[in-house]
Amino acid sequence: MEEKPGQTMRWFSKIEVWLMLGVIVYLVVRLLAQDPQSGAPT
Repeated sequence: MEEKPGQTMRWFSKIEVWLMLGVIVYLVVRLLAQDPQSGAPT
């Protein structure tokens, strides 16, 4: 069972993309939840 570096790189890039998206969403949600008074007129 030999692992090809190409496939590993693809998986890493996919995981990195999803991690970045998750972190961004998490930060945005936290910021929105932290200061509801700080100018969010809905």
